[in-house]
Amino acid sequence: MNRLALALAALALPLPALAQDLSPAETARIDSAVTATLKQTGVPSAQIAVVRGGRIVLDRAWGKASETIPVATPALPYQIASNSKQFLAALLLMLENDGKLSLDDPVSKWLPEVSGAERIRVRQLLSHTAGLQDYWPQDYLFSDMEKPVDPAGIVARWGRKPLDYAPGTHWQYSNTGYVVAGMIAEKAGGEHLWYQLEKRLFRPLGINPLPIDATNGPRFPQGYHRNALGPVRAATPPARGWLWAAGELSMTAA
Repeated sequence: MNRLALALAALALPLPALAQDLSPAETARIDSAVTATLKQTGVPSAQIAVVRGGRIVLDRAWGKASETIPVATPALPYQIASNSKQFLAALLLMLENDGKLSLDDPVSKWLPEVSGAERIRVRQLLSHTAGLQDYWPQDYLFSDMEKPVDPAGIVARWGRKPLDYAPGTHWQYSNTGYVVAGMIAEKAGGEHLWYQLEKRLFRPLGINPLPIDATNGPRFPQGYHRNALGPVRAATPPARGWLWAAGELSMTAA
């Protein structure tokens, strides 16, 4: 049995002990923990879903989504940033099961222009062990991020820099690796990345994410940041293309 089929079979196992609804005490504990966390951290809102036995038993939101949305609701899509990476990883496993690529392929098979491509394996892109320099290691935008970019532009600038370490010898978070992996998925699958994700994952799972660029504005939750000194300020989103395969999605918790 291949790895994906084994994982799906495990998910399909009956879980009678987890199928019940949340008790009032459990719901109260969650509410108390979330409320306390928002107060302690200054985070303006949160959205949580709890699933038991394949069924949603809690779907709630707390706080204020933005200055223009006084009450957060479970229906509001939040930008999930790097949580998006898991969907690309799942797609690459599906493409491997289709025989269209191998996780042990050298990156040079797909993108020979990447630094050290002949030494980097596809799986190392997904596990942050490829050695590629991260194009976004900081927690703020730099001026270039005010201009749109495409994946090839990111790879041309950061994917051709000298490797930070020999592939497989260290771990270092790298958004660049996931942009490279997304480009490989497009080449191997022969279709635009978003279309493949929608066809093979989103629709079958019954989820309806939005591109992150579509959720910037007064109708959606607002991100905020706080410097060492000064008040909380609304965070400026990057221009189109900077998140792509590394963090493109917005969705609800449920």
